[in-house]
Parts: sequence; C-alpha cells; structure tokens
Amino acid sequence: MESQIMQDINSLPPLSSTITKLQSISLEKDTSIKEVVYIVQEDPFLSADIIKSANSPIYGFSHKITSVTQAISLFGIVTIKGLAISSVIRSSFEIDLEPYKLDTEQFIKISLTKSKFMLQWYKHEIKKLEILMPTSLLMHMGMVIISEYIKKLGKAKEFKALIDEDHFLNRELQIAGNTQYEILELLFSHWNFEETMVETMRFLYSNDVPDSLKQYVYPLRVLNTIITPYKIATQEQIAECIDLIEEYELDIALFNEALVKIQNMDLGNA
Repeated sequence: MESQIMQDINSLPPLSSTITKLQSISLEKDTSIKEVVYIVQEDPFLSADIIKSANSPIYGFSHKITSVTQAISLFGIVTIKGLAISSVIRSSFEIDLEPYKLDTEQFIKISLTKSKFMLQWYKHEIKKLEILMPTSLLMHMGMVIISEYIKKLGKAKEFKALIDEDHFLNRELQIAGNTQYEILELLFSHWNFEETMVETMRFLYSNDVPDSLKQYVYPLRVLNTIITPYKIATQEQIAECIDLIEEYELDIALFNEALVKIQNMDLGNA
C-alpha cells in the first residue's frame, strides 16, 4: 500500500513546459545563450524571479542585473537552468518550515549559498556542474514535503520540539519515516529529472556508491557538511570537510577559495 507521503509526491503537478524545454535544450552540446533567453522569456514571472535571484547579495555582483540575457551571460546556462528549476519548484509550493524553526527567507538563503559555493568550487568543471548546480539549489526541497506531511499527521508541534540543528535528519526519520534527501530522490524521479540526478540522491549517503556517481556524491556530501539549514562554515564543519576532502581526494585549493567567498559575502538578505 502506497504511503501518505508517496501519495503526496505523486499528486504533485508536472513542472512547467518552460522547465521541460530547458531540461531538453541543456542536454544539447551547442546550446546558445540566445536559445535559453528565448525559452526563459516565455515565462515573465520566471524571468523576474531569475533576475531577482541573480541580484542576491550572496552572488556578490557589483552592478545590478536587469535582464535575463545579462543574467545568463554572467552565470552561464548551467546555473540559470538550476535557478529556473528552483524558482518554478518553489512557486509550486506554499513553503512553511515552521516545524523546522526556519522561515522562507532562511530557506532561500541556504539554497542560494549552496549554489554559490558549488559554482565557485567547481567553476572549472562545467560538465559536472550540470548535475551539481541544480542538485545543490534543490538539496533541501524535501523539507517542504516533510513539513506538510507532519502537519497533516498532527505532529508539527512534536517535531518542532524535537528538531535541533545537529540531528534534523534523525528527527525526520523518527517522525516522518524518511529523510529529506530520500524525499528529494522521489521528487526528482516524479518530475522526470535526469537519471543521474535521481541516482545521485539515491546513493548520497550509501556505503556503496557506484564509481560513476562518486564525482557527484562526494562533493555534495562535502557541501552538506559545510552548509546545513542551520549552520554555515563553523570551525567544526570546516575540519570535518577537510577530512572528507582528503578521503575523497577532491580539490582542496578550490574548496578553500570557495570557502573564503562565502565567509566574506553578505548573508543578511537573500
């Protein structure tokens, strides 16, 4: 028998045709900025939200971005695709994370900060960013589903009383029966995202990661360590990340560059 949380996911509407087109065109080798601009501008609300996100202090541009063309030229097609998907999905939900003791502004700030960090860290590996960027932006979308689910169960107060910044995944398992990362895998599958994104979430914390997925799973594990919904780059987090980077043989120099960027940026307003 299908669980209630699975019923909730399966009842979600499909993503807009704009996202379907972006997903399709981004898989082509010779996609031009002009083609992406044309698709995004078909949706005025999406265009406005991308420009708003691009102007976030988190990304640190000194000049105001006023057009989709300008945003795509500065960020690149891969990042804009991620911002577009994130924007459309956020607009599909009424985001209420009160059971997590978080507000919508904090949620968006964390999502953008994760994308900023990944963009800096993997700026020389654009092909990998095709998976890493949208996954980073959407990493905590499962919290929205779990929050709604536990409210339906009448357990929001119980969850809020138990939740804490270091053990939120354990509390999700305890009350909802799934972690937010397991939910995100189901969401990716429901929306027919690239199979690599689905598989990456499936093996995110598995002990037996396929070799082909390590290039995505390992940096995302580090990202989830350095930036959580509650903490960003504490000394304890940094030390844990350094151990993971050494274990996974990832690029420590570029990680440190990205770390400096988020430590120096304005996190006051998303």
